[in-house]
Amino acid sequence: MEIIIYISAFIVAFANYIVNVSLPLYLSELLNATPLQIGIAGFMGSFAYTLTTFTFSKLKSSQKFPWFIYASFGIGTAYFLIPFFSYRIIILLLFISGFFHGRFWPSMANYFRKREKREYSVGIYNLSWSGGVMAGSFFSGKIYSFGPSLPFITGGILGISVFFLLFSTKKKFLPFFNINFSQKTYKKIDFPLSFVKRVRLLNFSTFFTVGAITFLFPKFLLILKFPSFLIGILISILYFSRTLFFYIMKGKPHIYRGRISFLYLYILIFFGLLLIGTGSNIFVFTLSMLILGSLNGFSYYNSLLLHLSGGYPVEMNEVLVGAGFFSGPLIVGILSTLFNLRIAFILIGVGILIAGLLNEKKS
Repeated sequence: MEIIIYISAFIVAFANYIVNVSLPLYLSELLNATPLQIGIAGFMGSFAYTLTTFTFSKLKSSQKFPWFIYASFGIGTAYFLIPFFSYRIIILLLFISGFFHGRFWPSMANYFRKREKREYSVGIYNLSWSGGVMAGSFFSGKIYSFGPSLPFITGGILGISVFFLLFSTKKKFLPFFNINFSQKTYKKIDFPLSFVKRVRLLNFSTFFTVGAITFLFPKFLLILKFPSFLIGILISILYFSRTLFFYIMKGKPHIYRGRISFLYLYILIFFGLLLIGTGSNIFVFTLSMLILGSLNGFSYYNSLLLHLSGGYPVEMNEVLVGAGFFSGPLIVGILSTLFNLRIAFILIGVGILIAGLLNEKKS
């Protein structure tokens, strides 16, 4: 049964990033969108995701039903309709897709909450969705080059296909979500509140960075005259490094609680963003993607295991993901209108470094 989860996670993530990486190109070239308008587009879907996950994190009943089965249909339908409408309707469709993603991913992650060998299952799950993100980013530019509408139609068909796959096997999932597990199967771990806050801030910071890169870096590369297929490859390197980190950590019951301060990781985030803000060739950008993708893998792996092991709602972990993903492109979009994209990427790096320094000093 878990193989169906892994396949579905891969396909939906693949569809999502065919759309995500193609969206800035589509808005720039066909609708002449500004960086701020692209930032708003990136904001809208992730804002809906954050709002949805936060709302359902307060409802324990949301863990009792496999919502991901039906959410996949909503995701696919919203993606399929994007190329047929104007900018304003596209924004609405992105909000709708964000809502359904907010029911898909946390619901699917809840499947692993009380599984035996949880760390191993979570490791394979992380590899599945992250591999889908990597593959979707890699092929997005090539698919877009065949026709600007094709990525959205492809993403829509894939999302709807996942619905039929899951719906045909839903009887296998329904009993699991209604089982009461013994304490022997699931042991809660208590973490100091200060440590929980540190992990959450780091995870938010890396997804803030990744969100900004996903939606505004393609626009930046277009300005530098990079072809669409190369843009897709560069974004895929970001997600390749995250996937590689998940592979290395697969099955390891390790939540980092060492003495080394997270401050060094914030310095690396700043350095990666500085490379984007000052670079102009593929080698510099590749190094930046490798650094930032690995840090994102580290923060997400630790944050997800912390929420599962500590008995916190998985939706709260996804709130951090969504909040970072919607605020990153929005802030960079605003800063780019005041300055330019180069300075915008450097400024968010400075802001993240200062926030990390203050938080680590407090802890």
